[in-house]
Amino acid sequence: MIIKTSNGIEITQDIIERWNREIKHFSPHEFDSPDDPGSGYLMQLKFVKVLDTLRELCKFILHVTSGYRTYKQNLKDKGVKKSSHRRGWGADLHVDNNHERFLVVKFALGLGVNRVVLYKNDNHVHLDMDPDLPGQILEIR
Repeated sequence: MIIKTSNGIEITQDIIERWNREIKHFSPHEFDSPDDPGSGYLMQLKFVKVLDTLRELCKFILHVTSGYRTYKQNLKDKGVKKSSHRRGWGADLHVDNNHERFLVVKFALGLGVNRVVLYKNDNHVHLDMDPDLPGQILEIR
């Protein structure tokens, strides 16, 4: 079985089955680009597995506010040109407080996340593992 996102991208049965088998705490739809339902399946499963483990270590729910992004959605969100979201290697997570922010960053770095962006006056943390972007980055915006 093959399903298509609203933008016509094909998702194979193998990808669907791997998500169902390997990911415990997230559904692919949590990572959908708002303009392309079903596109959450385009996330890199290796990265989502890290987020799944991160959720277990943090012991609180991680709310994905941005996962996969289409080109149009990335423009709308004012994302950077080479956004890891476009390739399924990045996600923005909502945290409720500084303690949660600390735990997310602490555990994410230990799991191999190599790019972290913290936002001033905002309860979001950007995490990514994009192999095509420079690593060992901690940025405050």
